[in-house]
Amino acid sequence: MLKSVNDGFEWMVSFTNLEKKPDVTKRGYRLDKMFYLLELFDNPQLSYKTIHVAGSKGKGSTSAFLASILNESGFKTGIYSSPHLLDYRERITNNHNFFPGHLYLESIKEVKKTIESLDFTEISGGKPTTFELMTLVAFIIFKKAKCDWVVVETGLGGRLDSTNTVLPQASVITTIELEHTEILGSTIQEIAFEKSGIIKQNRPIFTSTKNNAVLSVIKKKVKEMDSKLYTLPKNYSTNVNKMGTILNYEGKEYKLGLEGEVQGENALLAITTLKTILPELDSKAIDRGIEKTSIPGRFHQVANNPITILDGAHTIKSVKSATDTFKKKFTRGTVIFGVISGKEILQMAEIISKEFENIIISTPGTFKKSNLNEIEAAFTSHGTTLTRIPNPKKAYNYAKKLKQPILVTGSFYMAGEIAKIISKKKKSVVNFRKLFIIQTYGYIGLIPFIIAIKPLINHHTPLDLGIYISGVTLILTLLIINQLAPYIKVTPLRIILFTIDRNKPIILQRKNLMNIERINKNLTKLSFVDKNYEIKLGAKQMNMFIALLKEKN
Repeated sequence: MLKSVNDGFEWMVSFTNLEKKPDVTKRGYRLDKMFYLLELFDNPQLSYKTIHVAGSKGKGSTSAFLASILNESGFKTGIYSSPHLLDYRERITNNHNFFPGHLYLESIKEVKKTIESLDFTEISGGKPTTFELMTLVAFIIFKKAKCDWVVVETGLGGRLDSTNTVLPQASVITTIELEHTEILGSTIQEIAFEKSGIIKQNRPIFTSTKNNAVLSVIKKKVKEMDSKLYTLPKNYSTNVNKMGTILNYEGKEYKLGLEGEVQGENALLAITTLKTILPELDSKAIDRGIEKTSIPGRFHQVANNPITILDGAHTIKSVKSATDTFKKKFTRGTVIFGVISGKEILQMAEIISKEFENIIISTPGTFKKSNLNEIEAAFTSHGTTLTRIPNPKKAYNYAKKLKQPILVTGSFYMAGEIAKIISKKKKSVVNFRKLFIIQTYGYIGLIPFIIAIKPLINHHTPLDLGIYISGVTLILTLLIINQLAPYIKVTPLRIILFTIDRNKPIILQRKNLMNIERINKNLTKLSFVDKNYEIKLGAKQMNMFIALLKEKN
């Protein structure tokens, strides 16, 4: 029984997860099973317009630019992307904003019910993989949410990727590099062949690649599919400075929401794509969309003291881009580097060694294998002095003591580990000033209510009326605290009303009661009896009070 969204994602992750352990035999990558599953749900991927994006680097940023422009143009726009930093819901969003929780849970439950009714011994390919299930759920959610457009990123490659079941208005291929060579092929041409598999019959294809070997493969596929190829114009430039990143194109400046010189190329690819397939788009909407674009883990500042930048760069070119951008914005800095096994660690270490004095290597979580000995050897081979701290939390705490801007890079998993640490710290802080302001407006809001019940004053004593208003005020206050719950570590919360005898404190016997001592000092008198909580009401004759209890997910 799935009780929460998290339970639903955990159920999907319990299937074969090719993100964690790729299938080097390549038998796990196929489309027939995915088409079969989609047909069971009336092909939800055909319920909205799509743009399909593939590439080794830049597909996440390009997708974000595309979705942001479409969103600013008035279209409800979904994004399907991977990986995530903190929450699986990041993969299935409304322009990087979560959909209502019930959409995720209802959709996963529907899929689970259908999957459990099938006999996969009779289905080609057997049970679905985690990514196939997530793709199916994503397509269903976008349909339920009534999206106008959906930007779909491939997971791995393109030709046999589960997302290659959409019929897009346009296909987009970003920069292609050597990656996942054990699956996609050992040459740039073989990888380009897999990526170009997303090109559809009579549908335009847009690419930012400048590699002639890659372009020749794409052009061959374009000819086969009777498609039309669009490449980036040459009359553009990108400027990065301490104030941000500016794209100069056709005599116009675009302020980019994402930092880095490479983002100029990604933004221009998005602009070129949408201006071609939607020539009626308002130029101001494009400007707003480009500037408002944001995406977790792409040169993303998540803290101010000290400044902390997360970048999931995990290839030679992307690490070079991230470090170059960082150095243009800050004169000095500290890097926390963590990379999974199988990457070009030696070359990445060389780039970082040239740019940073303070280098900390750490473990990028446990989802994929990482070898700290290999990473350390890569840096020391360049004569680099480093600090090895396997625990990400300890690594970040050490970096903060150096009092310099921090760049976290090497993989999305490394960025995700630090993001978790910072997220927990943020949630532990309550904005009491904001609470006071909201509370004040709440009191003002009671004035019309008091006027409305004025006729009752003649029939009740001032004391009774005062008790009544005090009760309503306390309920209002605690409801506000409930809205601020994400900032006080415990979420979600349940509001429970208790009726008590006058002048008597109540003993709450629940041992896992949330720690509300700090908040309730403003509202009630609080004392402790052993491991239980004794709450004495400030207003002795109040008949009701609200306790906020932690609700188990």
